[in-house]
Amino acid sequence: MWSLDKWRENPGNPIVEVTQCRQQAALFDFSFMSRARLSGVGAQQLVNNFVPGMSVICWKTL
Repeated sequence: MWSLDKWRENPGNPIVEVTQCRQQAALFDFSFMSRARLSGVGAQQLVNNFVPGMSVICWKTL
C-alpha cells in the first residue's frame, strides 16, 4: 500500500520514471484541476463526506 511516509523515504529516480513513461505508458491524474459548484440542501455535507473538513475551508455563502 502506498503511503506518503514511504514516498518520503525513497521518492524514486526521476530519470528512470521519465524513461519508463516514454518507453511504456503513463497515467497522470489531473482531477485536481477540476472545479465543481455545488448548491442546495446537503451540498456542504456532501463535500465534507468526500474530504472531511474541506467544507469548512472552501465553503462560502453566495
